[in-house]
Amino acid sequence: MAARGDSQRGGSRPRDPAKARRRRKRAAVFGANVRRVREELELSQDALAAEAEVHRTHVSLIEGGQVDPTLMTAVDLANALGVTLSKLVEGID
Repeated sequence: MAARGDSQRGGSRPRDPAKARRRRKRAAVFGANVRRVREELELSQDALAAEAEVHRTHVSLIEGGQVDPTLMTAVDLANALGVTLSKLVEGID
């Protein structure tokens, strides 16, 4: 039995490029939906962040599709925008 940490990758599995592409696409769609609704409501990122109790930079990263929000953050954003979570995940396969 090999000791923990013997591999150069630290024991992690190699990342599946197709899965990574799907995840980035989903994050981009979610972020675009958040931005669209926020702009329809004429809210700034600062106002949305304050209402959802997240940092404005986090809102920016989500809208840019650069991060996947946790489920709870997604719910907080939906509540802050006054829409259902299903509205923010429209178009995600």
